[in-house]
Amino acid sequence: MQAATYTGIRLAGIDARLCDIGDAIQEVMESYEVELVPSGSSVTPVKRYTLSFATRDGISSPLRPARRLLEDGSDADTNPSVGDSGLLLVYKHTATKHLIVSRRTDTGSLFPPGREAVVGTTNQQQLTPYLLPDGSALYYAALEGAPGIYRARREGDAFVDPIRVRGLGGDDGASALSPVVSDDELVIYWKDGSARWYVATRPTRDVAFANERPLLEFESRSPGFQPSWLSHDRCRLYGSIVVSTSAYGPVEAAAVVKRRPASR
Repeated sequence: MQAATYTGIRLAGIDARLCDIGDAIQEVMESYEVELVPSGSSVTPVKRYTLSFATRDGISSPLRPARRLLEDGSDADTNPSVGDSGLLLVYKHTATKHLIVSRRTDTGSLFPPGREAVVGTTNQQQLTPYLLPDGSALYYAALEGAPGIYRARREGDAFVDPIRVRGLGGDDGASALSPVVSDDELVIYWKDGSARWYVATRPTRDVAFANERPLLEFESRSPGFQPSWLSHDRCRLYGSIVVSTSAYGPVEAAAVVKRRPASR
């Protein structure tokens, strides 16, 4: 509701039409919905898992049983991000400071044991990788040195020349975490230190992000949702959500937040 109110205030002006303002407010209020993917899917305690993946025939089809990604994975492996036609994997191992990268020869094989993908300064604690679908660049969060979200370009299977992403948050992105980026790199979702999610846009890749706004309506409809991938058309934001608890801790299920198309 607060985001919808801010939208109305932003559009108000001496020559603004009330019907247009009302339509914009309604669109923000009803712009997101959340559902489990697929409904009735099994859930897994987050403290006892290995990196896994599942496939399906179409967007409305149920997911097939999950399969593991790594030949020798463990419950210390987190935050997988896959790109380059499914052949390149970047993930976080909780016992290491840096991200881990692994490559496989075909999508029918498991990923072999990975190696540390040292990007940027060696003293940075690196988290939450987001690999572009074509594998051309890696976004990630750093907690030390100059904290914030970084973009590093790919060179072979290494990621080099990291650049801090500008325009995220009042502290210039120092508290920004968990980047999720559109294929063209013109839209970014991220969260701050208080776990509030934001979205920002930019007209081209060579300028800083702007037009930042908190996803307050997003929070009210899907509290606790943790995004991890944005669909190619930007209409579906996939991630996980805590649905219950177990003896092992929180239980998560796959979920999607869908942005409804504008009615005008």
